[in-house]
Amino acid sequence: MADLSEKETRKELIDPILERTGWKVKGHYVKEEINPVKSNFSTKEYVGLDAVISMPSGIFKPYAGVSTAVLYFTKGEPTEKVWFYNMEADGFSLDDKRTEQPDRNDIPDILERFEKRNKEDNENRFEKHFFVPLEEIKEKDWDLSINRYKKEREKKTNYRESKIIIEEAKKEVKELLKGFDELEKLI
Repeated sequence: MADLSEKETRKELIDPILERTGWKVKGHYVKEEINPVKSNFSTKEYVGLDAVISMPSGIFKPYAGVSTAVLYFTKGEPTEKVWFYNMEADGFSLDDKRTEQPDRNDIPDILERFEKRNKEDNENRFEKHFFVPLEEIKEKDWDLSINRYKKEREKKTNYRESKIIIEEAKKEVKELLKGFDELEKLI
């Protein structure tokens, strides 16, 4: 994306998405997630930042392969909480070929959930979408990377009992020693 001018970026990357989704956007800004949006907005407290849609790396290939976020603003409305959505797919593969994958498309869900965001429970940060209070975002120096706020469930690993592992190891060692005894007899 660094090689494209702002006008080219809009023409090549943003307009096709808006056309496909039918979104009527009041304001938006696309930013690489590697460089979180911090003090880039001098009026950030006076402009309503309604949503941050985190897009996966590869969504703009072949033009750019970085993770990107779409920021959705409403002029004049102060922000109290920001809705985050962790987009994983847009209906196409995330490689350079960008082959169609209609069964992997978060865009319809984003559209539906965005409209219902104030009516649904969006407090669970283990989900794909959730709210973050503005105060928390300020405390994190205006970092809008979704991974700063999203929680991951711990994967439970089932380990075998230690006693069973020790018994199996003893059995293998006995078999190994028996093999050495037989080998010594041959020498």
